[in-house]
Amino acid sequence: EILLGCYSGKVYKLDLFGVIKAVYLTPENNEEIYESASPIKFVHMCGEYMHICFCSYLYILKDDVVINTIKIFKDTIKWFNSGFLKKYNKSISIYNKSGQYLGSLKFKNIIKNICFDSGILLVETAKKVFSFKLEGLK
Repeated sequence: EILLGCYSGKVYKLDLFGVIKAVYLTPENNEEIYESASPIKFVHMCGEYMHICFCSYLYILKDDVVINTIKIFKDTIKWFNSGFLKKYNKSISIYNKSGQYLGSLKFKNIIKNICFDSGILLVETAKKVFSFKLEGLK
């Protein structure tokens, strides 16, 4: 399958021959702000969950039904096999695939970079590199 997110605020699910299998419409209308429906930043599949990211919200769908909505602003989202991280200037929020909030980490200094693999989270700040083992996440 191919997922195509458009500036119009629509997501098209296509088969490998380009035939449209489903169309997802924008759940909010921000035409006054963007001069069109909410533009889509990206679409991401994580197992059975589809993540559709707009400028201000992340919608999580399972079986073509929205199961979770997460407010985002200037957050950076990093994906991994079991979920995703939202990176802010000095903190990180951790979520599973369905968008359930699992916890957060806060730092004194600005976060420069983050990396997650095999249950190990590496966080680089301006002064140090931290390593965390996150149980139950891979």
